[in-house]
Amino acid sequence: MDNTNNNETAINNIKLDKLKVNQNNPFAECKLGREEEGKILSTLVNNYREGFTMAVNGVWGCGKTTFIEMWQKQLELDGHKTILLNAWENDFVSEPLICILGELEQLFKGEKSQFEKIKEKAIPFSKRLGKNILPLLAKGLAGKLIGEGTTEEIITQITETSLQDFSTEVSKYQEQKETIQSFKKELEALVQSLGGKPLVFIVDELDRCRPDYAVELLEKIKHFFSVKGIVFVLAIDKEQLSASIRGHYGSESLNAEEYLRRFIDLEYALKTYNTWGYIYHLYNNMGFQGLLKNKNSKGDSLLKNEEPDFLMMATNVTIKQKLTLRQLEKILAQVRVSLLLFDNTAYHFLDTLFLLSYFRIFEYSFYTRIKEHSLSNQELISELERIFAFNLQEFNENEFDPELQILVGNIVKLISFYNTFSGGEDNPFFDDRTEVNELDTRYISTQEINNRLTRIKANEHLSKIKISDIIDRLDLISAIK
Repeated sequence: MDNTNNNETAINNIKLDKLKVNQNNPFAECKLGREEEGKILSTLVNNYREGFTMAVNGVWGCGKTTFIEMWQKQLELDGHKTILLNAWENDFVSEPLICILGELEQLFKGEKSQFEKIKEKAIPFSKRLGKNILPLLAKGLAGKLIGEGTTEEIITQITETSLQDFSTEVSKYQEQKETIQSFKKELEALVQSLGGKPLVFIVDELDRCRPDYAVELLEKIKHFFSVKGIVFVLAIDKEQLSASIRGHYGSESLNAEEYLRRFIDLEYALKTYNTWGYIYHLYNNMGFQGLLKNKNSKGDSLLKNEEPDFLMMATNVTIKQKLTLRQLEKILAQVRVSLLLFDNTAYHFLDTLFLLSYFRIFEYSFYTRIKEHSLSNQELISELERIFAFNLQEFNENEFDPELQILVGNIVKLISFYNTFSGGEDNPFFDDRTEVNELDTRYISTQEINNRLTRIKANEHLSKIKISDIIDRLDLISAIK
């Protein structure tokens, strides 16, 4: 049977396309149940119209950017003017002031003359504007006036004069203060012309910027743009941004959270996502169901609940190991590709693929030792119990919990596969349980392991699975049959 078309379809589903925000119902495609959080943030914005700075905090990979894009569109439907600045994509611009003003200028295209006045007032406060642009302007002017072959001495003199004038201007402290106040007053008047609802200026990916750029952007927002009618929303991973701040100041002892309080008036932490619902969404949208219809599990009783058991185990591991959305997607994408390398009559073991893929990404040294078969069984069980300690610590007290039952079953299954050697000889664990009985375990009793090994031995197909067969496909070194 030709599987070319099926495989091409599967490959197209390996990575999810960027979610398109519904223009009329922005949260319609949200699989994380975050519409209510958008309503909470909108309520905050509408009840503090004087303007403030709010942080939306969530770890990298938790779906922050998608949430922000959905919420931005909802704000626009509710009558707000909004700006979304991806700071990371724009930190090639050396002066954050330029980025902020550039975004505002697009919004106020119809008020060009008034906005030009605002820009003029900002010039003295851009040190990089003086250092980087003035020399270029001077050089261009010199080239026009006296030709391209002019000596560098004249150009240097013009440049130095420009910098000297700029330095003198900056030194006028009192004048600077008055200029800042005038800048903010004119900006506020321009913002008020938008109508009654606050302008929401969202800054995303700030924590991924160069540390110096991130700090300067925060400073510019505080000193120049904290005016009535503008709400700044910083979508951040607070831990990562704190690390950037400490790096910028060269001090690990710096209290970065206290530092951030200078700039942030309110902080909202995104809630953890609906793990099972999102895993099920990925499972469907990556095309697992369609592919598995072509994979014959031979009706084995141990595989009859493969799909629900897999989803339950993946959910348990994701929650207890605190995987982010991106990390979860990466694991499932790897499993998805590996499935293509199993023919339609082969056992594929989604659960084992998931666990090995997790090890491959987050426990690579352990994964390598499994692949090299350099672990003793004691080392293997000890490492498995270490990695899944948060999952297994309640097993002895709640051994009938279905999630724990499924995870323990998969751990023992992995141990069984590990002991079925590449030469194909029978698993020595099945006939001689001495080594099993001598294992020093913390969470899974040797009796539990023995009971599950007995069930595996009774299955003529399951008892012959070699872990090397699964790893070869996970490492993409086994050809499609």
